[in-house]
Amino acid sequence: MADKSRIRRSTPKKREANPPHGKKGDFLKMPITIPPEVFRKLSKEVSQRRIDKKVNATKSAVIREALFEFFK
Repeated sequence: MADKSRIRRSTPKKREANPPHGKKGDFLKMPITIPPEVFRKLSKEVSQRRIDKKVNATKSAVIREALFEFFK
């Protein structure tokens, strides 16, 4: 369970889903369980990003982007 003392209740500031390395110090880690078909699609997206030499070619980055888009 997340340390609730780290969760801030103030007005949220504008964030980017994938800030530069070293700038995610206040992000919270969260283990998740996903169905195999979602994992395959996620892996395929990450592989395509790596082939295309795009930044943020990690599973975490793709999941953060999807969550940021969902909660707009």
